[in-house]
Amino acid sequence: MSSVALLSGLSKVASDYDVIFCDVWGVIHNGREAFAEACVALKKFRETRGPVVLITNAPVPKDRVTRLFPKFGVPMDCFDDVIASGDATRNELKRVAPGPIYRIGLDEDFGTYAGLPLEFSDDPDVAKVVCCTSLREYPDGKPEPYRDELKRLVAKGLPMICANPDVVFRQGDKLIWSAGSLAKIYVEEGGQVISPGKPDEPIYRLAFERAAELAGRAIAPGRVLA
Repeated sequence: MSSVALLSGLSKVASDYDVIFCDVWGVIHNGREAFAEACVALKKFRETRGPVVLITNAPVPKDRVTRLFPKFGVPMDCFDDVIASGDATRNELKRVAPGPIYRIGLDEDFGTYAGLPLEFSDDPDVAKVVCCTSLREYPDGKPEPYRDELKRLVAKGLPMICANPDVVFRQGDKLIWSAGSLAKIYVEEGGQVISPGKPDEPIYRLAFERAAELAGRAIAPGRVLA
C-alpha cells in the first residue's frame, strides 16, 4: 500500500505548477481571522510562479467575498482574482431567466440576483425554478424544518439551483448549516439539484478561463494546483 507524503509547505511543490486554485474558508481565513502563513505562501507563489485564483462556494458574487477580507486581515496582494459559486450561479440563472424564481435564502444574498432579468414568486404553482443561497435563519437555522416546504417544491417538478453546495461551513469555532443541507433533502425527496459550485464543473470552468486571461495563455489542468 502506498503512503501519502505530508508536505511541510507549499514551497515543496510550487515549482511543479503554474497556477493555484485555492479555497477560501478554512484555508486563508476561518470566518473571523486570516491564516497568515497561508496568505504569505500564496503571495510568494504569485511573485515567483504565477496567478493565484481563489475559488469559494460562497453563494454571492465575488465582490461580497473580498469585501470581508480587510476585516479578517486577508491581504489583497496574496491573490489575483476570486471566483465564487455565486458568480457561477448567476450564469445558471441567466440560462433559466426570467423564471419565475422561488427564492430560499437570506435577504442579504440578493446580490446574487442583482441586475439579472428575473421574476420571483413564492407560489410553487407559478415558479419554474428554485434557487437556494442559504437558510433563511442565520446563524442558527436547521435544515430539517424545511423538509415539508421542499417536498411541495419537488412535487411540482421544480429543479433547484443550489448556490452553495457545502452542507455546513465553519465560522470561527461554530459550524453553520448551509444551502447544501437543503439540497441534500431535496435529492432525498426525489428532486433535481444543479450545483454550480465546487466540486462541480461550472465554477472550475470560470476559474480556468480567468487563469488563462491572467497568464496570457491556455493553462493545462496538470499545471494547476487545486
